[in-house]
This record gives sequence, structure tokens and C-alpha cells, in this order.
Amino acid sequence: MVIYMTIINTFLQKRKLRESGHGIYLVIAAYVLSFLLLVIGSDIFYNVKSKAGRMEIQSDEEKQVLEVPDSNEGRTTDQAAAYTASTGEQAAAQTATVSRTDGLTEQSRRVAEPDDTNWLLGFAMNDEEYSHMMAQLGTSEVFAEEDGEDEISSFSLPKANLVEKKTTRNFKLTNEDIKILEQIVEAEATGEDIIGKILVANVIFNRMESEEFPDTVKEVVFQKVGDKYQFSPIADKRYWQVEVSEETREAVKRAISGEDYSQGALYFMARKLARKSSIKWFDSNLELLFKHGEHEFFK
Repeated sequence: MVIYMTIINTFLQKRKLRESGHGIYLVIAAYVLSFLLLVIGSDIFYNVKSKAGRMEIQSDEEKQVLEVPDSNEGRTTDQAAAYTASTGEQAAAQTATVSRTDGLTEQSRRVAEPDDTNWLLGFAMNDEEYSHMMAQLGTSEVFAEEDGEDEISSFSLPKANLVEKKTTRNFKLTNEDIKILEQIVEAEATGEDIIGKILVANVIFNRMESEEFPDTVKEVVFQKVGDKYQFSPIADKRYWQVEVSEETREAVKRAISGEDYSQGALYFMARKLARKSSIKWFDSNLELLFKHGEHEFFK
């Protein structure tokens, strides 16, 4: 802008217009025009120029995109054929990449739809795929059931067809013995039927007649091996908490009279309530005879 004003002053001096009134008006007009150009004219001109520049650049970029040179231009026939084959391989590779990407996109889309998604070993599949997979697993030899050599025999043992056996006992029982029998039978066979209660009394009598166990009811019921009682109601104090029912008293009387279903059993166990260590010992060291109710009986 200073340059513009200098040029105007030089022009006016040459013509000696500043000495007259007209020259002064011309100088004022020149300054006003310069100020207007400075304030509003520069933005207009600069914006137009910038826009024009951007349009020109964009046009050049569009030309670069649209004007794709012929890749085979200037090549021999053999070179063009080789280049075309190479280009085809690259296009095939790009197509395979796009296909894999589309597959991943489809997999992601399916995972994002939980209503039709099932998970198996970390893989997502729809209901149809899942049903097909489970059908294949069901027919696979790997998942086929094998002969139950390692199966716990008590799980497949049918309910015992118990037969009453009259047994003559070679001992006499006191009132205290009978009371102890009633308490331990009630505690051990809570919820069992009357045959299950008779069986508990049978086992106690079998132990009394075995050389491996004590000879009296009290000694058998309160026997300890190491620091463990043989009957769990003694260990957990249930023996002293139960109330003897009439059915239990009847079961004890019938056992005393010789009614016996035990097949010589010396042990019994409720698998659902027993400790794992006890279950392992029973299964490894004893012969399972039968199961009645919740109790399994061993010898």
C-alpha cells in the first residue's frame, strides 16, 4: 500500500498538481481509494485467488486420477503379455484379500447378533451350524460310550432284591444295648424305610460276630480307628440329637428277632454325604454287595 501511495505522489509531483486545489482533491481521493483497497479489496481479491488456486489443484489431482497411463505403452509384445499376467496375479491376490476381509466382516456381523449365535470352544456359529456340529460329535467314535470297566459300580447297580434271612444271634442284649441301637439306627437311617433301618442294625450285629470288630453293641457303635469314629452320627453329635420313632423301634425289634437282609455286610455308606477320601477307600478296598435307599452296603 505504501508503494501505491508513493507512485501516486510521484505522478502528482511531475505534473505539479499539488500546487493547485485540484491536485489536493486528487491526493485525497487517491488516499481514500487506497484505504478502501486496503480494508475490503484485499480480502476479496485474496479469496478469489485462493479459491481459484484450490480449484486448479483439485483439477490437477482429478486429472492424475482420471488420466491413467497405459501400462503397456512403449513395451514389446512379450513384455506386455508378461506384465498383463503379473497384473492379473496381483488382481487375483487383491480379490482373495477382499474375500478374506469380507469373510471376517461377515463373521464379525454374526458375532454381533447374539440371538442367533452359539459358542463352542471359542467359535461362533448359528443354530443350524451348532446343531450340525453336535450331531457329528454324537456319532464320533471319540465320544462314543465305552464299556463301563472304569465305571463306579454303585452308579449302575440295580436296586437290590432283598430276601429276608432268619439269623440266630449268639448274644444277649441289655436294655442299654437296645437303647444304643435305637439311637444309632435313627441317626444313621433318617429318611430310610423300615428295611433300611433293619439293615443298619444287621450291620452292627454282623460286626459283633466278626473277629475284626468288638463284641458288644456299645463298643461297636463307639469304636474309633485312630482318631475317627466308625459311625458319623457319633462324630457329628447327631446321635444325641435325634428322637427315636416308633418305626425305628420296630426295626430294631425285628433285627433282634433275626430278620436279616444284609448278606453279611460289615460296612455301609451314603455316597452323597461321605467324604471323598472315604468314598475312595470304600471303592478300593471293599466289595460292594448292593444298594438300598441312599446306603450302599459293602463287605
